[in-house]
Parts: sequence; structure tokens; C-alpha cells
Amino acid sequence: MTAADDGLEDLVDRFLDRREREPRLTAEAFAAEHPDAGPDLLAALRASLDVLATLGDSEPVPERIADFRVVRELGRGGAGVVYEVERDGVHRALKRLSVTTLLQPHAQLRFQREAKALARIAHPGIVGVHEIGVADGLPFLVMDLVPGRSLSGLGPLPWRHAVELCRQIGCALAAVHGAGLCHRDLKPQNVMLRDDGSPVIVDFGLVHDPLDVTLTGTGDLLGTPRYLAPEQADGLPADARTDLHAVGLILAELLTGRPARSGSDRSALLAAAKAGGAPDLPGADLPRDLVRLVRTATARHPRWRPATAQALVADCDRLLTGRPVRARPPGLLVRTLDATRRHPGRAAACGTAALVLALAIAFAWQAAATRARREQAEAHFDRAVLAFCEQERATLRRELAAAVAAVPGHFGAAALQAIDAGTAPPTIAAAGFTPWRDALAARADARWDAAAAAFRTVLVGETRNPLAHLLVAEAEEKAGHLIEAERELTTACALLPASAALAGALGNLHTRRGDARAAAVAYRQASSLRPDSPVWHLRLARAYLSFDAAAGLDEVQAATAQLAADDDDQRADLALLRAALLDKLGRSAEAVAILEQIVARDPRDVRAQFNLGYALDRLLRVREAKACYERVLVLEPHNRSAVLCLVWLLTTAEPDDLRDLDRAESLLLDVLRRDGGRSEAVRRMARDFALRTGRSTGVVEALTELMANEPSAHERAALEHLRNNVRAGAPKAR
Repeated sequence: MTAADDGLEDLVDRFLDRREREPRLTAEAFAAEHPDAGPDLLAALRASLDVLATLGDSEPVPERIADFRVVRELGRGGAGVVYEVERDGVHRALKRLSVTTLLQPHAQLRFQREAKALARIAHPGIVGVHEIGVADGLPFLVMDLVPGRSLSGLGPLPWRHAVELCRQIGCALAAVHGAGLCHRDLKPQNVMLRDDGSPVIVDFGLVHDPLDVTLTGTGDLLGTPRYLAPEQADGLPADARTDLHAVGLILAELLTGRPARSGSDRSALLAAAKAGGAPDLPGADLPRDLVRLVRTATARHPRWRPATAQALVADCDRLLTGRPVRARPPGLLVRTLDATRRHPGRAAACGTAALVLALAIAFAWQAAATRARREQAEAHFDRAVLAFCEQERATLRRELAAAVAAVPGHFGAAALQAIDAGTAPPTIAAAGFTPWRDALAARADARWDAAAAAFRTVLVGETRNPLAHLLVAEAEEKAGHLIEAERELTTACALLPASAALAGALGNLHTRRGDARAAAVAYRQASSLRPDSPVWHLRLARAYLSFDAAAGLDEVQAATAQLAADDDDQRADLALLRAALLDKLGRSAEAVAILEQIVARDPRDVRAQFNLGYALDRLLRVREAKACYERVLVLEPHNRSAVLCLVWLLTTAEPDDLRDLDRAESLLLDVLRRDGGRSEAVRRMARDFALRTGRSTGVVEALTELMANEPSAHERAALEHLRNNVRAGAPKAR
């Protein structure tokens, strides 16, 4: 094949690639753009279209792809077809190349690059990839199914909502750029909204990795013309700031309800992209800093835009919390000099620009001073909230005074002063303080649901306020909403990462919800912040008990080394925990020795008695274990754990003289009725007893009684499932 043939094949490939994005592009129009290629190009283009026509513009929806069942087709695009698929009851999105793209080597390589890129990124704002494969000769990748709608046509939105969406997109881009990648085709159609309203970037077909061999040459045009950055329109390399330009255009579209570049003429759109310039934002209701942020993000030259996605996210946070943004679009002088270089005939405008610049400097100086005071107040306020969490009263009051001195009437500082003093909040005329006042009043009256709702209203205008997140978490926990409390406390910990008390409180919440691994992460953070405090090592060891007993023993050792000499209660707790961890590791004999010492010192220690019985049970010393369980029930007649262990011992014990099925059944039915069948451990014991012994009648009757007591729908379903299992599986009674 000659060099000319190579060039012709590349032009055909580029034509087919553009046809997928611009269906109206004709072979004649494309050939006219490349007159140097001669008549052979037009013939080759027409031949390629004939092949496409033979294959068909659409493929039938397959019933299966690999081991996935195809539910429906979700859409088609330049990189292939996307289906909703199902396997083992889990629904995913499967994207694979269409048959027609086999004609385009570059499309296949881009598809492979998309799969590799997504596999390198783990972020909630980036669609997750679960599997990559090939079926029937066509590569595919399996991704998260995002069932919501895209950002396209979503606006106009309230400016806070629009900024929050773009802030989350910026966070996702930070992960993309952190992986060394550049998206290059970010647009509203490529951003989906989950059911909870959070955005997810879903199309990485044009992602660029500087370490990869490029699939395009200088001057190649990739991306959607309506959202191209000027450097892309000029055929120059794209970088992270190119993606930020697209975010600026998306933000403008969400604010106005229409694309920043309108029309369908490709040449006009490309000309507009090359010229650059900020989109129009009509209306006087938008904050000045929001307009400044849009203008900076969509600046013509990459060097004028935010340097990183993190910088854009930080400005979005400042905007949402009422602080001045740091984004600064190019000044009039800079823009005039740039225009002068591009349009020499306009050089006379520089004189006027200099005068305007002098005035702008004066205003900028004043704005910078105000911004500095505000940032200083926020820093003092954050330190005050940290001191509040750590119960450092002197530091708290000093930092609050400094915050109020920097910004008189600081809402959060005024609220925290009232909480610290235990008084009503001060009278502040500003409307923005009303949600604070309502929330603090509900908190003082212990109206926790109302307090949580009111503090969430505060967060609408102060999304990064650690005190508001902390107080929402407190109210939600008091109201019994542990999941909501956990979410808000996690945010507060992220805003105040130096607070051991907050990390410990989060660990306590995880523990209450039964998530030992998450609790361990939080307690580990607390112990790293306060390594000299034994309490966090002790709680971390308890969390480790369920999944990493060896690490738990290390934490027990660390806590023991830091205990005061006279702290007998803590030493007893640590001894019990050490024994439990040893038993988990299969070192039951060592555990028994420790527990026997504790029981000898205090025979009424219920925990030690039970743990000793359990350890003896594991060593098959069942007579001694039974005696321990019996002693526990003397001290606490309804101790559920002891009852269940004794039921199983009386049911399965060797030798036979220890077995007592009548007593086991009596104990079981009593604990089943007292528990109401809510505990999984009790339900499991009832099932195992009935199936092992064949004594199902009493269990079935007890379950029927419990179902007649109008349990919740979930509890009723569990009880009915258990009753059916017992009826179906129990052998004849022995």
C-alpha cells in the first residue's frame, strides 16, 4: 500500500468518525474540504457508505451478550450501542461496538482506551466499570446502570442548584485528571443524573492519556463543536483546563436553559469556538461572583482559566457559602492586548483600556480586602468548631471572638456562642440568620425532627459549614435516624479532619448500625489523632473483634500500656476483651485462664461468666460450660445470649446425660416469645432446633401467635418464612 493509500484510508476513517456525530455530513461536502486528495477520495467515501448501507444503520437487539441477558437498548453513539443487561438479578449497562464500527480501526482503539481509562478511575461521579470482554468478535464493557436523565435540556435551574451540580462534576474531573487523563468531550449529554440528583460522567470515548500513542494527528478535530474549547477548534492539544472550559459552558447552559452556542451550522459553531469568549448570562439576579466564575472557566486561553479542577470546586464551595471566589477572568488590559495581537487595527483601544484598568484595580483592591477578612473569619470559625468538638472551652471562646472581630454578625459564630453560653441566640436582623434561630430553638426544646429540618435549611446557604453538619447529625441521631446522622457526621469529619472526638463519634454510630469495619476506620483515625488516649485503642479493638482478632490484640496491648495505674475498671474491660480476641483466634485455653481469674475475683461479673462458658464450650468442656451459662441465668434470667447457648448445649451435648430437650424447648419458646422473632439469632436457633429434633409443633404455634400480634411487614415476612421452613423441613419428633 502506498503512502497515498495510507492518507486516503485515514481520511475515510475520519469521515466515518464524523458521520457518527454529524449524520447530515455528505461524502461530497467532506471531499470538498480536502481538494488535495483528488477524485479518489470521493469514490472511497461513497464505497464506504455503500458498505454501511449493506450492513444496515441499525442492528437487531440481541437476546444475550456473553452471559448477560439483554433487557433493552438504551442508546447509540459514536462508540457503539449501549444496552441494559441483567445477570443474577443485577442490572448493568453494557456498551459494545456496533458492527459498522469494525470499519473504523480508530473507533475500536478509542473503545479499548475508554475501557482502560474507566478501569483506572474510582469515583462516585464517574460511571464504574465492572467487566471488560469480547462477544461475537465485538468488544464490550459492563458499567453501572445510571437510570436517570442527562443534563441536556435540564435548565434553567436556580443558580445554587446549577453550581452544586457543576461542583460535583468538578470533583469527578479531579479524579479523572488525577489519573493522568483528559476527557475532551464533556457536554450535558454525557452527564447523567442519578435518582438522588447527583451527576455521573458516563462517556469516555474521547478520553486522552498523554502516555498513550495518540490516535489523532495535529489538527484533528474531536469532540462536539457546540462545546469545544478554542484550543480544540484550532487543532491544538487539550489538557485539564480544556475540560474546565466545558464545565463553564455546562454551567452557563444550566443557568440559562439553552446552549451557549446555538444553531446547527457546523462552520458557524467552529468559528464561535475559535473566537472564544464568555457566554451571555442575561438577568440581574445572578451573583457577581457567579458571573465571574463562568467567565473565568470559559476564558479563551487555557492559562486564564482555573489551573485545576480542585480550584474550580473550591470556588464553587466559596460561592455556595457566600464567600468571594478566587477566580479572576482576564482583565480588560489583558483582553485588549490579546485582541490587539489578533486584530492589529484595534491597537488604539489600549489607551482606553489602561484608564479602565486603573479604576478596576481600585475596586479589586477593596474586594480583595473584604475577601481576606471573610476568609480569616472562616478560618477562626473552623478552629472554634474544632475546639467545641474537643471540649476546649478557652480555645473555643478565643477563636469565636476572633471570627466576630473579622466579620461582625458572622452567623455561625453567633450560633456557636449561644450554644456555648446556653442562652438564646442574639437578635440579628439579617434574613439569613432566621434559619439558625429556628434551628437553635427547636434544639433547645428537644424537637429533634424539627431541628434536623431547620439545620438542613441552614445548609442550603452554608453547605461547607461544619457546625451545621454536626448539629444536623446530632438531631438525626436523637430522632433515631442513624443513616442520616451517619451521613452528616461523615461530612463534618471531612470538614474537620483534625477532630478525634468527631472521628470517635462517627465510629460509635457505625457500631450502633452494626458496621464494624467502618467503625474500625473511624476509631483508627481517632487513635492516630490522639495516640496517647487508651479509649480509642479500646474501641478499635472491640471493632476488630468481629473481623481481625490479631489486630485487636495489638490495640489491647497499646491501650493497656497507656492506662493509669489505678484505672481498674478499664483494666477489667481490656482483660475481658483480650480473652474474647484470644478465643476468636482459637486460643481458647488462654482465654479460659484469663476469664477464670476474672470470675474468681468477681463471681457476679455476667460478661466474664458468659465468655468463660462460651470458651469452655469451644473446648468441648460442656459440663463446665453449662454451669457457667446457668450462673449467668441466675444473675440475669433473660440474658438472650446465655439462653441460646444453653438451648444448643442441651440439644446437642455429649454425653447424652446432659441432653434435656424438654428444658431446651421451654427456654427456646420463652426467648422466642419475649424477642418477638425480631432477632435473627433467635429465629435461626428456633429453625435449627426444630429441624434437628423434629419438635416443630411448639415452634410453629409460637410463630403463629407472634404473627397475630400485628408485627411490621418486614417482621411478618421473616416470621412467615421461618414457619414455612419449619413446617416443610422438620422430621418426626424424636
